[in-house]
Amino acid sequence: ILVVISFILSASAVLSHAQPKIPREKIPSGIPSDIREQIERLYSADPIERGRGAFRLGNMKAKAAIPFLIAILGDYTSLQWVQEPFRTGGVNTSPANEAREALAKIGKPATESLIAALKDENLGDDREHVVEALVEIGVPAVESLIAALKDADVYVRERATEALKGIEDPRIVEPLIAALKDKSSDVRWRVVEALERIEDPRIVEPLIAALKDE
Repeated sequence: ILVVISFILSASAVLSHAQPKIPREKIPSGIPSDIREQIERLYSADPIERGRGAFRLGNMKAKAAIPFLIAILGDYTSLQWVQEPFRTGGVNTSPANEAREALAKIGKPATESLIAALKDENLGDDREHVVEALVEIGVPAVESLIAALKDADVYVRERATEALKGIEDPRIVEPLIAALKDKSSDVRWRVVEALERIEDPRIVEPLIAALKDE
């Protein structure tokens, strides 16, 4: 009985990830059939199919898939036992990892949706994957992240700062310096962590001034 219950619970865990948190009927009808086919795979009960769908959508740079890829960023089902790795080198992966990689391949067109996803409390810890996707997009995401430093939501400002910490671009220096005056101490803390990775003489005086920040 215990074995049967364990199997049912395992199957339920897999099926709970089988669908993005977007109703299937919301898949746009006017998109190319090959893109629609791969988005449909994200709804499969088989995690391998979900991973392959995400992987192929990334290769297709399918903008229509952006919200659906964001919706499976919480699918951590391990695919390490898959014989043919999705990426070179045979690294362990999951549908969530493949979705994050796909969003990074889509690049700049995905940034606004990812920034918006940072405000979605329903995503919970999955928002960490959103930050990682923004970091992987890199320089093309910088303008959206700089704008997010002034967002009304303190969580968005924190995570935008965290993402900028992983991106090298001279444009981020002045906005981060300005964010040293953010009303949230958590944001200011993350700004200092971001600035300490930057070799730029502009940061020296602001950091000295920050030493007086209790």
